[in-house]
Amino acid sequence: MVPGIVPAELSHELAPESVQCWVAADPDWLNIDESRAGALFDGIHKGEAAAFALASRLHTDLLLMDDRKGVITAERQGLNLTGTLAVLDFAAKHMLLDFAEAAPILSVDIRPGVQGELARQAAAHG
Repeated sequence: MVPGIVPAELSHELAPESVQCWVAADPDWLNIDESRAGALFDGIHKGEAAAFALASRLHTDLLLMDDRKGVITAERQGLNLTGTLAVLDFAAKHMLLDFAEAAPILSVDIRPGVQGELARQAAAHG
């Protein structure tokens, strides 16, 4: 489940094209929550604030967050976090994903610092 603002952010013209296409495809499993975002925190985006509010309201076990400022704020709020690379690592360990095959595809649309970590993870799984 994601806050309603997240698909809008992922559809923005500055988002990577592959992400825009994924959101436009409207996966059946993606549930969108249209409730209000709640309180804003200093220095984080509306999407992260909405994710905090949703996670708190639903008492989630885990929140997916990659934004560095969002991660710091979520940790201060006591939320249990994971990142995209950890999800991909889990999928690879459970044979749901070939990490070495997925890494080059994923690295096209991510920050250079994350690309290095993605390459290290791919080598570890390769």
